[in-house]
Amino acid sequence: MALSRTSRRGHLPRELKDMIFNHLDKETFATCTLLAREGGWHVSARSHLFKQIVIFDRLKNFTHNLSTFRDFISSAPTNTVENTKDLTICGEDGSDCELTPLDIQFLLSKLPVLRTLWLKHVWLKISPAGPQPSHSRKAFFALHLHHVYLDLQADLHGVHGPEALVLTQCSFVDLLDLFSSLKTLDLQNVEFTWHSALEDENPHLNLIHRVAHEEGKKLRSSYALENLSLMRSTPNVFIFLSEFLRITPILHNLHRLETQADGELYYDRFVEHLGPRLQHLQITLHTANGLSNYQVTNCPRLSSLQFTTLVLCDDQARVTLARHREIALLLNSALKAPTTVVSLTLEIRVIQRFFWPTPEDEDPNEPASILSDIATPSLNEVDSALSQRHRLRKLTIVLEEVMHPDRSEPVVLARLHRETELLKHKLPLLDAKGMLAFQLHIRQDFASYTSTNSGRAFPVG
Repeated sequence: MALSRTSRRGHLPRELKDMIFNHLDKETFATCTLLAREGGWHVSARSHLFKQIVIFDRLKNFTHNLSTFRDFISSAPTNTVENTKDLTICGEDGSDCELTPLDIQFLLSKLPVLRTLWLKHVWLKISPAGPQPSHSRKAFFALHLHHVYLDLQADLHGVHGPEALVLTQCSFVDLLDLFSSLKTLDLQNVEFTWHSALEDENPHLNLIHRVAHEEGKKLRSSYALENLSLMRSTPNVFIFLSEFLRITPILHNLHRLETQADGELYYDRFVEHLGPRLQHLQITLHTANGLSNYQVTNCPRLSSLQFTTLVLCDDQARVTLARHREIALLLNSALKAPTTVVSLTLEIRVIQRFFWPTPEDEDPNEPASILSDIATPSLNEVDSALSQRHRLRKLTIVLEEVMHPDRSEPVVLARLHRETELLKHKLPLLDAKGMLAFQLHIRQDFASYTSTNSGRAFPVG
């Protein structure tokens, strides 16, 4: 449920809101989302419902909404937000909200039990110069940055000389220093406001490394991350972030990593550097990045491994070739999984971007199987190889489809169930040993198919 402050003409009467909250008090919903408040109307009596707060609007109204919320938490009784554990600040695609670490620091100070922060479509700028208010660092669980621009100022005067001077300042460091502990850091589609020398298509890698080292040395916090997601970054951003994180102490106890394989050496180096301590690894694969297989190395403690691939269905002619390549990459990589792996997950995300007619002998509402006629390697080969692994206990196959709006959910779900039956037939040894498991997900918004949120999940009989 969301309550939003709109025009006075369209606001909900207080009596209606009281009826809604009385209904929520019957535990119909586990959480309640607060966008803002109507003037003079407080919800402190129902504070236990407000575990999640979302501030969202277009750029022209965002400052107003944020200001309204700041005023609210500054003046409202502390018990109004004493149960708030999750805060989301979200702009709109193409209209990033502007914040500074100082703004985040204020919000953290007013939300005593906040443990998770989401920033989406936000431009995190460097805080203004001058004296900064003192603050105590906050113990935190998860920080999620999705489609976020981070300020990076760099004075590269004399950068090519023997005593080259690189003066830098980055809002990312200031943000991380707000926390005394942090378990999960999730970075997806992160960009930087680069100095012009770093914006070149092929900047000198030594320059990116030097700037990353300068910023890494400034991080005062010494907490140890347990989970890191570094996804969908451009190569230069990945190089900067991976090098920055690599030289800080916060990765020393990292257990879980989610990243992408891009056919480039620096991706492999990052995984290899963290490998000795990793227990869980999730890799997104794509043949467009020049991969035919991906082999995980230097991970002696790895027990859980997930490979994810994406099949984009643009038209009937192109999907066949793309489907074969992507699934072959997935299966080849599975065959090369380390022998230490106990739980192996293969995820196939299918994006139906266009609706096309199927051959005459097929139901027009039921397109051809995703997994039929896969030959290199065959599913039988995978079945034989993986069923002989002594340490492997479970192979989970995740089928997720972002369906075209012209299709109905029951039709898509029925087809996914047929895929699972095909897989059981093609993987009889794994199925007989009880090692085979399935997960089915359907998403309806194909504009956001890269999200890690898996949409609606359906049981598999």
